[in-house]
Amino acid sequence: AGLLLVTTALVESSAGAAPRGLQGSCRAYTKEACLVKPGCHWFQYHAKNGCPLCERWFGDQVSITGCRDWSADTFCRYYIVGVAQREHGADLNDFSVRRAVGHYEIVQGTPELDNPFRKHMACSVFCDRSPPFPCNGQPRAKHEVKGVNYGGRFIPELYLSLYGIGELFQGISHPDVVLGKHVRDLSLCDIGVAKDAAQRLSKYLDQSIQPEHFTRMADLGFNVLRLPLGYWNLIDVPRGVAPNSDTFSSRRYLALQGIMPAAGYR
Repeated sequence: AGLLLVTTALVESSAGAAPRGLQGSCRAYTKEACLVKPGCHWFQYHAKNGCPLCERWFGDQVSITGCRDWSADTFCRYYIVGVAQREHGADLNDFSVRRAVGHYEIVQGTPELDNPFRKHMACSVFCDRSPPFPCNGQPRAKHEVKGVNYGGRFIPELYLSLYGIGELFQGISHPDVVLGKHVRDLSLCDIGVAKDAAQRLSKYLDQSIQPEHFTRMADLGFNVLRLPLGYWNLIDVPRGVAPNSDTFSSRRYLALQGIMPAAGYR
């Protein structure tokens, strides 16, 4: 929710110092009244379960919330992270500090009265991984998409070196030539022609997909997962029929479709 009532408005001061003074052009005491003012944004503090660090840095939060003409970048970089770091010695690599920084939010509107769009941002810490490894505050979308690739679990390739993949391909070989075309590498198509293809793949999937993987990804802040799938993982096609493709590829696709029914992958 954040602090919605502000009794004293403040102006932007020099970088790294706490803001002071009156902010006449953006004097407003509600978010809606603020966001229709040209150049004004609403700054709020939202810590549902409390934040001792935030209280140590800014007390009752009045000095850094409410309607202001600050930019989102200035707010996060100087007024939140800058003050926390310079005046309170905050370690920006500390997870608790990063979490505290994220309690400070910005709502950006538009002076067009009939435009309901609101841009919601939250402060975060970004650390450059090249020398001298500086860390700074920056605004990011509050509900941003954070994706991670889970790799070729369902379309395994030997070079991926995923857990269990060596056993999956053990004893498998590929033909040198198929329909006049050279085959260079092992693939799932070659597993598909093995008599124990379904057992091999089921065991591999059970080994390489673990509940703790998803717990770890969620703990790291990821909320979207990229998982490459083949059509044979999702639908069954009539025996002997493959998708439209050249003859060479169709022959290889038939092996994939025959490993197990699509329902077996669920």
